[in-house]
Amino acid sequence: MSIRKRGDSYRADFTFQGVRHRATFTTEADAIYWEKDMLFKLRNGIAVTLKSEIWTLGEGFRKTYELEWANTRGEKTQRINGKKLIEYFGENTLLDAITSEKVADFMMECKVKGNSNATINRKFSCLSKIFSTARTYNKCNQVPSMTWQDEPPTKIRWLTWEEEDQLLQYFIEKPEMQDLIMLGCDTGMRVSEMFSVPFTDYQDGFVRIWVNKSDKPRSVPLTPRVLEMIGRRQMMDPYSETPFSISYNWARKVMKRASEELGFYDVTIHTLRHTFASRLVQGGRPIYNVQMLMGHKTPGMTQRYAHLSPNHGTEDINVLTLRGTDLGQ
Repeated sequence: MSIRKRGDSYRADFTFQGVRHRATFTTEADAIYWEKDMLFKLRNGIAVTLKSEIWTLGEGFRKTYELEWANTRGEKTQRINGKKLIEYFGENTLLDAITSEKVADFMMECKVKGNSNATINRKFSCLSKIFSTARTYNKCNQVPSMTWQDEPPTKIRWLTWEEEDQLLQYFIEKPEMQDLIMLGCDTGMRVSEMFSVPFTDYQDGFVRIWVNKSDKPRSVPLTPRVLEMIGRRQMMDPYSETPFSISYNWARKVMKRASEELGFYDVTIHTLRHTFASRLVQGGRPIYNVQMLMGHKTPGMTQRYAHLSPNHGTEDINVLTLRGTDLGQ
C-alpha cells in the first residue's frame, strides 16, 4: 500500500493487474480504509467503480433530485437539505470520500447548531437517498453508515366532530374546501390522492387508489355524504377528469388561515387523514383493517393510533384484578 501526504490531504495510490487506482482524502485513516476496501473488492471479483466514474456529491444530488424529488410535495425540503449537505461536504467531493467518520462529524456539527433529532434524520435521509441512487447506477463504491437519531413520538392531531363542523361553516363560501374536508375525513386519502384520483376511479360505492406513496393499491368504501358530493361535482363539470380544480398550495394556505382564525393552530390538510384513522380506531375497528384502508406499508405506521382504541389495554390490565384465579388454567 502507498499512502502519501500531499499538503493538507492524503493520496492512496496502488496498481492492481496493471491498472492504477488513485484517490485523495482529507485524513490518512480515510485513505487507508479506501485502499484496503478497493483491494478486497478487486481480489474477490467484486464490481468496482473507477474514480473517473464516481459521482461528486453535487452530481449525486442533482441526479437524485431529477429522479426522486422533482415536482413532488417534498422537493423544497430536499433542496434545502441538499444545499446543507453540499455546504458542509463540498459540491465537488467524491461520494467515496464521504466516509462514516465524516458523516459522524457532520452529525455533531448539526447538534452544535441546535438541530433537532428529526432535522438531523431528514438530512441523513437526503444523503442516504443520494447514495442509494449512486449505487443503483454504480457511481460509488461505498455507503457510509449513519447513526439515526431517536425521535420522540409526535402527537396525533385529529378533528373532533365539533371542529369539523366549525371548519365546514368557516368555508361556507368556499364549497370546494368543504368537499375536500369531507373527502379527507371520510376516506383517509392523502392530499396528493384527493387531487389526482380521477372520477373514473370512484365506482360502485368505492374509491380505487391505484397510484400512491406506498405503492399499495387500495379501495375505500364511500360514505353517503361523499357519494353525494362526488356525484354533485361530476354533474357540475362533466368534462373535468378530477373532482377538484383548486391547487394544493391554495388549499394549504386557506386551511392554514382558517386554522389560525378558529384557534386550531396545529391543524393542517394532513389532519384530515389523521381524523379518518383516529375515528376508525376510536370506533373499535381492528388495527389491521385501518392499516389496509390507510394504505400503510407496515403495521408500525398504523400502531401510532392504537392507544386511541376505547378498550386499549383494558383486557390486559383486567388480568391483574383476577385475584385467587389460577391464570395458568
